[in-house]
This record gives sequence, C-alpha cells and structure tokens, in this order.
Amino acid sequence: EGQPPAGFFWARNNACYFMSVRDEEKLAANSTSPYNDGEIACVTELVYNFLDAGINPENVGVIAMYKTQAERLHSQLDHFGIACGTVDSFQGQEKDIMLVSCVRSNPDRNTGFLDGKRINVAITRAKIGLIIVGNQKTLQSCFSLRKIIIILWDEGSCAEYSYLRQWLAQLPWRLPPMD
Repeated sequence: EGQPPAGFFWARNNACYFMSVRDEEKLAANSTSPYNDGEIACVTELVYNFLDAGINPENVGVIAMYKTQAERLHSQLDHFGIACGTVDSFQGQEKDIMLVSCVRSNPDRNTGFLDGKRINVAITRAKIGLIIVGNQKTLQSCFSLRKIIIILWDEGSCAEYSYLRQWLAQLPWRLPPMD
C-alpha cells in the first residue's frame, strides 16, 4: 500500500524484510515468558533509524510474540510514542511500519506456541513496511515462518543484525545511544 518507507535498506522496493539475530532467549525470574536481549537491541535500533528518517512515531508499531519481550520493548520505546504489545493486543490494529520480534532462539530450535494463526495476525498488521526479527535457524522449525524466510531469502530481503549495525554506523545522523 505505497512505497517502502524511509529509514531502512529495503531490497528492490520490497517492503518486507527478515532480520536474523543470533542471541539466545532467556527466561525472566519467576516467569515462563521468554525474552531476547539481542532482538530488543535490534528492534530498538531499527525504530531509532525510522525516527531519524522522519517517520512519525504514531506510524510505527512493535509486536512481540511473548509478554515479557513486549514489556521490555515497551520500556525502551514508550517515551518515543511507539506502540508496543503482544500479537493479541495488536489484533485489529494496523501501522504503516510493523516490527515483529519472534523472541525464540535456542539450540533445540523450539518455537514454542508460534503457529500459523499468530504469525498471520502479526505480519498482517503492517500497511507499508514489515520487518520480522528472529533467529533464522530456530524459526525455520516453524512451518509458516520457514516458508516466509525462504521467500524473503530468495528476494534478497534477509540479513544478519551485524550487517544492520555496520550499515547504521555509516549514517551521519543518529538519535542518542541506547541505555
């Protein structure tokens, strides 16, 4: 529904991208809800870049597949006015740019309760640009995500987070560093 938004290196005007993050998930104390610090850093950096490029914060949303991840992202991004929540809290809402944090990253390649329905809700919240963030190896254990990753890989719309960091370091303008 429009041209790919500024602030990201979209491949061939394809406004859908997969950003692979290798950091492993962790469990919060007294919780069964995982979080992933590497994905939090990646999503936060992506949001900073969109804001630096002049994207209105009201046009950006962040979905996390797990509650603890959504809470941690909210604490990083709320002061910018970025809507953050779980896939359930975003049902029925849309934003121009959506970033989806899949969270799961483990040696067993366990994707937990990520399934086709939840993934479908998450990826259909974007009107113009979608970036899925997660561990490529783990997420390929999920049938729906494996199909998406293969399509994006074939289109040149996949990269490692380390590549993103190198690209961002070359930009002359930046928001203040993350805490």
